[in-house]
Amino acid sequence: MTHKNTKSFLRVVRSGACREQTFPSLNSVMSNFASHQFQMIAPEQLRAARGLLDWTRTELAKAANLSPETIKNIEHGTFRPSETTCDSLLHTFTRHNVEFFSLPFLNVRGVVLVTPKLPSDTEAKKS
Repeated sequence: MTHKNTKSFLRVVRSGACREQTFPSLNSVMSNFASHQFQMIAPEQLRAARGLLDWTRTELAKAANLSPETIKNIEHGTFRPSETTCDSLLHTFTRHNVEFFSLPFLNVRGVVLVTPKLPSDTEAKKS
């Protein structure tokens, strides 16, 4: 099998049958990511991120300098947030260690709570 630079191959085993699927390479994904003007936040990502911090809509609105109605409308999919609104939300969550991610070629998006790295045992013994 020949592999092209722009594609990578993955064998997926399901029900004992093996089939080949083609996915974009990491370089392709990163260049597409870099070409986007800003990261769009999906309604379910916003709800999940707020849930990770156990925040109400009002608490998020206050932290991001937005109205609770704006948060509700984004979460319900009533309208898509502007670039400025997305930036405000992303910066607010980033300050609280919540990061958004999207892997469009796998149809996956989500949020993670990034915990600070704890010093290893060797680093702790040095001090």
